[in-house]
Amino acid sequence: MDIVKNGSSQFSIVVPKDANHEERYAASELAHFLALMTKANLPIIPDSEPKTGPEILIGYNSRTDSLGVSPDDTPCEEEYQILAKNGDLVLAGSKPRGTLYSVYGFLQDVLGFRFYAPDCIKIPYSSDITLEDDLSLFDKPAFRYRESNYAHLTIGTNAARARQNGAISRLSEEHGGHHTYAPGFFVHTFQSLIPSKEY
Repeated sequence: MDIVKNGSSQFSIVVPKDANHEERYAASELAHFLALMTKANLPIIPDSEPKTGPEILIGYNSRTDSLGVSPDDTPCEEEYQILAKNGDLVLAGSKPRGTLYSVYGFLQDVLGFRFYAPDCIKIPYSSDITLEDDLSLFDKPAFRYRESNYAHLTIGTNAARARQNGAISRLSEEHGGHHTYAPGFFVHTFQSLIPSKEY
């Protein structure tokens, strides 16, 4: 499957017609980094437009339905899949961040991008992107709450690219928001969560 050949592409990036913030952001991140890598500019269109060629499908939508691909394939929170099927590429996952993580998983694990820091991104420059016709990858986080306290990972964009979802990261709606590990508290919560008078 040739996503890009000699710096040009026949593919469109397709989002649901009622795409949420995260799905629209995932599509824009994909288009941005594919253009940096290959100089090919893939258009982003809603699934309400007619199919005119091969597509990269972002999130679950009417096109994935017709391929027999559904949210039931990724039942766990933030689980995602990267799937080549019938000449199209599906990048989709469960709410709230699975689809965005599918895009980052594709960029990192399939294409070889690395997001080290805001000013240090490894871009695997090439005029071609060719995938196996039977590409099929699934992934899900080992931990529900993921956070490391490095300054650059408090910036939402960097945290999302590192697939972190913790409370100190400034993750907006387009990043899928964040988890809170002890609602109503911050740190040093042991005494509050397990009071010594009771336990």
